[in-house]
Formats: sequence, structure tokens, C-alpha cells
Amino acid sequence: MSFMVFFDFSIGFERTMFFRNGTYERILLAINETERRLGIRREYYEGSCRWNHFPLVAKTVSDKDYCDAVENHNSIVRWFHRQCLEAGNEATEQCPEGISPEMATNLFIGLQQLRVPTEKWTHEYYQARMEAIYSTLRGRSEEGMMFDSEPLSINQARDVIVLFAQYLDSHDIRLEVCKGHDSLTNSYSEGYFWCSECGAVDYDDLPYEFDTDESVCPECAVNNGGSDE
Repeated sequence: MSFMVFFDFSIGFERTMFFRNGTYERILLAINETERRLGIRREYYEGSCRWNHFPLVAKTVSDKDYCDAVENHNSIVRWFHRQCLEAGNEATEQCPEGISPEMATNLFIGLQQLRVPTEKWTHEYYQARMEAIYSTLRGRSEEGMMFDSEPLSINQARDVIVLFAQYLDSHDIRLEVCKGHDSLTNSYSEGYFWCSECGAVDYDDLPYEFDTDESVCPECAVNNGGSDE
């Protein structure tokens, strides 16, 4: 598996680079917001400014705020890297905003992906991470991850996620891929019908009059000769 390197710009810009309007302000505001939400403090080490202990998050920050802030921060970092692919050494109609090496030093401290310790994961954060991994296993690029070999089948990718559950699913949301779908659904907030024959079935795929107290879905009941035994 390959991973896109979301570098931390430790070298800096050699010259002024030109971006889409609003890029500098958006990144600067996002970094300040991350520091505010997580209670991160800056410190100077050998003349360089950095986040203390990469980063030392305040103990008063709840798990939800921790996960939400990191999710938002990382999405902004990935967004900025996409902007860098469009940036150039000269102003254009599409990219007229110049960011000088001096201006850019205000951004470098926050242009790094953050991680949440697994013991702090909310069920939403856990699902988001598993959705990204599942999508990657199916051959799609997600969050900088790319599968180098042939994509796994839906069932194979689903089995990998289920294997992760014994270590990471502390909220017991039981992620599954519903029959006929190619995405993850949880049993906690989204819900699915569990058929004893074919597994998870999306409620939206069941007939309106179907009795969810049955042990098998209508399709399996028909295949079994009309019985749910």
C-alpha cells in the first residue's frame, strides 16, 4: 500500500508561490482554530517554533472535540497539498495570491497530519477511519492511501474491516457491508437488518410490509421455499 506524503514543509518555500485567492487566510485560520480547540501551545526550540510534544492536547478536551478537531485539521492539510499541485512561480488568473517564504513560515507549524490515540476514538471517528480503509481496499484513493495490488472484492474488504473490529470497535457499532452495496453501514445509528442466511441487509432494500422479527430476509425466504427455518 502506498501513502501520499503530507510533508511538513520543514525546508520551506524557496521563493514566492502563487495560490488561489484566500488560501493563506484559510490555512492560517485553520491552524489557529486547531490550537484553540485542542489547547495546543507553541514553543521555540533551537530558533524554530513548533507545537509542544506534537502536540500535547489539553486534558479537558473531550473525545468528541478531539476527534472532530483532528478530522477538520487533517482535511485542511490535505486540501492545502492539493492547492500546492496548482501553485506556480508566477501569478495567473486562477492563482493570483502570492505566499512569500516569510509568510509561509507562519503556516509550517500546522501543516502536519495529526493522529488521535485509539483510546480517544469516538464511534464516528472509528467509522470514518474504517470507511477510508475500506474504500482503499476496494481500489479507490482515500486520505492519501492507495492500494498497489489488485483491489479486494467487496466481501474480502468487508472481512478486513471486521477483523479490525476486535481491536478498535470499542463502541460496538459493528460495521458491515449490506447486501448489494459497496460501503460500510453501522448497526448503531444507521442500522441494518441481519439475515441469518446472507448477513446485513439495508432496511431501505426491504419491502415496506416486511416483518423485521423474521430471521431471514424475503429473498432468502423465497430461496428456502417460503420458510425462514
